[in-house]
Amino acid sequence: MTRLTADQTPLEFLTHIAEPVQICDTNGEVLGQFTPDPKRIEALYGRALKSIDWEELRRRSQSKDKGIPLQETLGLLKLLEQEIERRKNSGERAFTEEEAISYFRSLRKENVSAGR
Repeated sequence: MTRLTADQTPLEFLTHIAEPVQICDTNGEVLGQFTPDPKRIEALYGRALKSIDWEELRRRSQSKDKGIPLQETLGLLKLLEQEIERRKNSGERAFTEEEAISYFRSLRKENVSAGR
């Protein structure tokens, strides 16, 4: 088997692939397939499983709180994205992770208060 060394661009997405994928050129022509090493797949799934808060999932599944419809969530994420871009363009410092979460929650509260 021929071995190619990928530059940074393919590595940015191939390292996160956990199942076989077809690789196509910009015209949609199949160049080949990429099948991750089984040990890599196991490691990726293992990390994902460790990051799941099972107790939080149980709590949410038993909660009577109303969830957020997907379209609303996507709209709020778009607003967050716009605020991040605005801050970047104006030279303001970027959100910390906690600030981004807090901003998203405030958008949600505004949305609920407005009856949307």
